[in-house]
Amino acid sequence: DTIREVELSFDIPSIYLNTEPSQLEIPNEVIERLKKQEELYRQQQEKLNAENVEAETQQTYLLYGGIVILSLLVTGSILYKFKRKKQDTPSIVRVFPNPSNGIINIETTSKYGSIQIFNLNGQVQKTIPIQDIQTQIDLVDLTNGNYFAQLSCDGIKSKGVQFIISK
Repeated sequence: DTIREVELSFDIPSIYLNTEPSQLEIPNEVIERLKKQEELYRQQQEKLNAENVEAETQQTYLLYGGIVILSLLVTGSILYKFKRKKQDTPSIVRVFPNPSNGIINIETTSKYGSIQIFNLNGQVQKTIPIQDIQTQIDLVDLTNGNYFAQLSCDGIKSKGVQFIISK
């Protein structure tokens, strides 16, 4: 128990080395001190391992908590954008009669704004301010053909709705 083997090797050929085994007697005080140091080292390693397990557990909780928070934020922002887009985007509900003889009725989701009438070349033919969700527009002065109506409200434009004037 108190005997330890020590093996030495040298790469220098000029050193004379006695290769016969020999025993070294180590005092009991030194052995006891080494045992205490080994026990302290073992305890420190166990403590570090326990702390690492706790830290890994905390990291796992933080990771999963972060994922949950991130998914809630993403879901909330998507729902917010969807709801906001659905509510805030002005749109033309319907244009009637279609085809028209020049007098059309336009029903919108917004009470205020303006309606622009475009020809198929994208040129603005008329701009009409609206004051209600249903507006009657006189387009008798326009020639027969296909046109688009687009609602603008607070700088936001709706999708164009096609209609036909046929007199």
